Amino acid sequence: MTWDNTRKKQFREALQDVYRSYGDLQIFVRDAIDRNLAEIVGQSGLTGAAFELLEWAQAKGEIDRLYAAFCRENDHHPFAIGNGSQNPSPDTPNQSASPGSNTTINTQGGDYRETHNRDRAQYAEGNIDNRADQSREQKGVNANDNAVVNIGTVINHYGGSSSDRPPSASADPSSDPPSDIEMTEKPYVSHRAIEGVCQAALTQPGSLVRIKAPHRFGKTELISQLQAFAEGEGYKVVVLDLNRVEAPSLESLDRFLRWFCKRIARKLRIREPIDEYWDEGLGCNASCSDYIGEAILENLDEPLVLALDNVDALFEHRAIVLDFFKLVRSWYEEARREPEWRKLRQVVAYSTEPYEFLEIPHEHSPLNIGEPIELPAFDQTQVRELVAQFGLTSRVDLDRLYTMLDGHPELLQIGLKFLRLDARRSLDDLWAESNKMAGVFSSHLDGLEKLLRKSGHLAVMRRVAKSAEPFAVAREKADRDAAVALVRFGLVREVGDRCIEPRCELYREHFRDLA
Repeated sequence: MTWDNTRKKQFREALQDVYRSYGDLQIFVRDAIDRNLAEIVGQSGLTGAAFELLEWAQAKGEIDRLYAAFCRENDHHPFAIGNGSQNPSPDTPNQSASPGSNTTINTQGGDYRETHNRDRAQYAEGNIDNRADQSREQKGVNANDNAVVNIGTVINHYGGSSSDRPPSASADPSSDPPSDIEMTEKPYVSHRAIEGVCQAALTQPGSLVRIKAPHRFGKTELISQLQAFAEGEGYKVVVLDLNRVEAPSLESLDRFLRWFCKRIARKLRIREPIDEYWDEGLGCNASCSDYIGEAILENLDEPLVLALDNVDALFEHRAIVLDFFKLVRSWYEEARREPEWRKLRQVVAYSTEPYEFLEIPHEHSPLNIGEPIELPAFDQTQVRELVAQFGLTSRVDLDRLYTMLDGHPELLQIGLKFLRLDARRSLDDLWAESNKMAGVFSSHLDGLEKLLRKSGHLAVMRRVAKSAEPFAVAREKADRDAAVALVRFGLVREVGDRCIEPRCELYREHFRDLA
């Protein structure tokens, strides 16, 4: 194997497939070659970062080590599985064994003479047959920064059916990887139909997608998939995690909106000074809108996807969230009147739990407009897929696991990680852990308990958990409100007519005897 242009393209796309955010790729690079990704490529989109990383690795003679590390950590991936030499020899230099398989990986590098700009342009066009006599320079915006080119051996996590995917080694019970090997990447199970709806919405000018689900139900992962899709469409993408806003920026609406504008401008490398747009006479809301419209949108030729994750982090800052929500809604409505604002497509993701305590006037809320998306729990097919990704198909009774934890994404991740860390562990051991005060689920359960006490719904949840049959919700407003809250929190599911029951046996067991 040589590192020709085709090979580099496949490796770049495998990196994007496995490490689905800049942060994930950064961790891998730090562990694999002891370097900070930001020092190599700066802060850029995932597609551009993967390309720059391979170019740097080739120039520094590090690409073989990078590739070998990828195969060691992701031996379940088709790129790592399907590329062994025909006649491997243990004495052959520059080869390393891939764990969990009999494949020998040839990590010998090759020539890569094509110029940086030409490769980027031709990668974006899907043309990988680059010859030295076809050199051409691409000026201005780099097309490949926002391109995703799919190849047949790469799993597509945000479209298509599972039958379109190549087989994974971990999907076969006979090839379960050793249980003492820690997974280095968080598995992802697609909500394909939901992703398709979101993708279609983002192609519409001035759209807004609002994603709600209980805490840790996969909202951030969905945003990552939408980011990859939007970048593949050639859009600019800015993702802001509002959980990461530092306290000084939350002291007033003015400070928060300045932080908000600065973060967007910095991520887009736009250097328009904020002070030129900030007018105390107009107020910070109008100043923020002027900056977004004139300094940001007017400087972009392509649509901008602005994704706001963990918006519920603002819910406790009432003086900020009410006015900020007015802005978000006004931008959506402005797109119906002003062509420049049609470039903006918004994604708003929030947890349903704190929403219980938020009162927003209907006409000012962005949470009742646009494309509504409510993430459900995994169904049994998706649970089976997740178990396979963890390499535990031969060790786990799927029906029993589903009864214990339902399709709750976080609970399943916690439980399967616990089982994977020790090959001797079984579902009996996992269930025993659920009853320990400091067991693997204790942090999750403690958080829900605090939420129920704060909301005043703990007594109702205890009654639901104690009921041998589905719990009939009384018609009194207090009981109806409590039932709606428990559904929002992800603790119960609706069954039959006006009845609820605990989502899973873990919740029934924990809350039944809670004082």
